[in-house]
Amino acid sequence: MAKSKATKGPRRSAGSFFANLPLELKSQLRSQSFPGKEASTAEVEEQNDTEPSMPASKRRKLSDDNDRTTTLIPTQPSDEEDLDESLESLGGNPKWDCTGLVPRYTHHSEMPKNIQKYFYQRNELFSRYATHNILMDETGWFSVTPESIACHIAERCQSDTILDAFCGVGGNAIQFAMTCERVIAIDNDMTRLKLARHNAMQYGVADRIEFICGDYIAFAESYARRLDEDARMGKTRHGDEIDVVFLSPPWGGTDYLHLGKSTATAPDESPRPSGNKGKQRQDPGLDYLGESLPSESPNTSQRAQPKETFGIPNEMPPYPLSALAPIPGDQLFHLTSRISPNIAFYLPKNTDTNELAALAPDIVDEQGKVVGKEWVEVEEEYVGREKGWNSLKAITAYYGGIIAAEE
Repeated sequence: MAKSKATKGPRRSAGSFFANLPLELKSQLRSQSFPGKEASTAEVEEQNDTEPSMPASKRRKLSDDNDRTTTLIPTQPSDEEDLDESLESLGGNPKWDCTGLVPRYTHHSEMPKNIQKYFYQRNELFSRYATHNILMDETGWFSVTPESIACHIAERCQSDTILDAFCGVGGNAIQFAMTCERVIAIDNDMTRLKLARHNAMQYGVADRIEFICGDYIAFAESYARRLDEDARMGKTRHGDEIDVVFLSPPWGGTDYLHLGKSTATAPDESPRPSGNKGKQRQDPGLDYLGESLPSESPNTSQRAQPKETFGIPNEMPPYPLSALAPIPGDQLFHLTSRISPNIAFYLPKNTDTNELAALAPDIVDEQGKVVGKEWVEVEEEYVGREKGWNSLKAITAYYGGIIAAEE
């Protein structure tokens, strides 16, 4: 299998993605960015001419030092100590503040029983949960990517513009804002989108993300058609290019591990994904991370030891891509690949890796004959390693130019 090479074009200004979309696409979406001071053309050109090879984080720091605003969202407090002062100056109830929109839990007994176990993971989900006003709705508690994993994925996906197709309460979008020039966060739930924006403020990166409410599938279909039409007519892009797409669609609720096939079948001869070869998957099956277990919790010491069965821990049946929502995973991937070849696909830990390998684009020779598949890199995502838990949480499949260079 051949490996795609990562390429990066000329750096673009960080204007509004939503503003650059045609009316057809705008009608399907609703931008949640705040109207505010936009940088002048001269300021943007001057910034773009300043050390283009400098990392995004350093360029942002330089921009902050020069008191420039290059997005449509007002600059947020740069220091945590300025947070209270900023709230007071904005009348104590700024639009992004979602206090009261959903409950903020301080004890697991306050939560619905079906998500109580996630309270013990709160500091894994957001490291600032104890010190900042982090908010999650019920779905957010069990669907947000743990911060350490989100941080790692963000490092892997560094680019000019990244699209978080199912942003939820903002766990990944917040980390993308620390490594990418522009973050587009889409979700079809307005409450969850507001919570994502609120949580981004707690990390001081709300000014680097454009939050858009809409259906990703409808948007992707329209956007892909526009790309195809522009390519046929030889048109240049208009500031709405997307370099990387991050996919973390709904897995099926808290019981997603039971959605796998009834029996595990042996792998066939299809190409196997690369990455983490020889590393045994381990999953102690812990429900509670980083905290002492409540007395009523299961006795984890009595659980069965992990076993390796076709790469699936604990003999769990493979999770099929067809179980993903809102459309089957293979359809979601192929639709997204029309937007960008660079895709990070965040999936359950027992996902059928044969299906992931089959998604890779074909390699076609000069005669039009398929001679193989491009590379797929599957990375295991662990949480709690520094605390001794070492629990396998999920896997991420990388496609295109974001595949790591071989050592």
